Amino acid sequence: MGYFAIPVVMLVMFAFIGIELMGEEIEDPFGLDCNNLPTGDMAKSIQNNVFEIFELDEEKA
Repeated sequence: MGYFAIPVVMLVMFAFIGIELMGEEIEDPFGLDCNNLPTGDMAKSIQNNVFEIFELDEEKA
């Protein structure tokens, strides 16, 4: 393949490095980064739903 192998190898490595970086990003979904799961918002939503189901006032809890 000669010199054509250099761009092919670079393209393949670019794809592999991209897959590796995506894997590292989704490996730990909890934290404070902008693309992590909003666990605080989910907890607040669950709390509101529980209070609504049991018809409790949030200030009393």
